[in-house]
Amino acid sequence: MAKESGEEESRALELAADQTISFKEFLDVFAKQKASKSAGPIALTAAFRSFQHRHQFAVGELVKWKPGFKITKRPDYDQPAVVVEVLDSPVFDGTTDAGYISFRQPLDIILGFMDSDGDFVAYYFDSRRFEPYVA
Repeated sequence: MAKESGEEESRALELAADQTISFKEFLDVFAKQKASKSAGPIALTAAFRSFQHRHQFAVGELVKWKPGFKITKRPDYDQPAVVVEVLDSPVFDGTTDAGYISFRQPLDIILGFMDSDGDFVAYYFDSRRFEPYVA
């Protein structure tokens, strides 16, 4: 078990050092470390790189949450949302308490999706938390 753990850690360290970590490799490492309830340095580094990667979205494009980046109740993971507008300048939430997740979040994209009542709703989001939706 210790040898297996050591080999897994070595592989994870290689992935962390590799700037071209594949998305599947990131998900594998992320899932293993998330299951252990602790974000080790490997998962943290991979998540940071994923967060830094900003997709260039276009109006009408379908998107979904990046794994591990959902911070609101809606939309659900794997629920598609459509890009309604990409803002030239981000809007910043008016929250003045740094303890809130929305504090100083650059809300630079408006996404629309169907809510639980089947109504189309649109909200502002930080685009760094989303990736293209592939059906």
